[in-house]
Amino acid sequence: MPRGSLDEQLLAIPTIDYIRALTGLQTNRAGKVHCRFHHPDQTPSLHCYSDGTWFCFGCGAGGSIYDFASRLWSTGTKGRELLALRARLAIEL
Repeated sequence: MPRGSLDEQLLAIPTIDYIRALTGLQTNRAGKVHCRFHHPDQTPSLHCYSDGTWFCFGCGAGGSIYDFASRLWSTGTKGRELLALRARLAIEL
């Protein structure tokens, strides 16, 4: 699916900003936060990268804003689910 203006806007949001907006969690100075996708995460293991991606060194999950939101909201990232995910992200952010 070709990228449009909305995709460009969403993918340009810094990782620390969209994680904070979607979860209320604040990253530490190292750019890490407790992972919402595995428990217990006693030491922050989800790392926020400057290119808009993230990776959890605890559970191995990672990806873009779409991957984060889809895991958070238990939805897919293909077809109609992606369209609904983008629309919800546009509203939430």
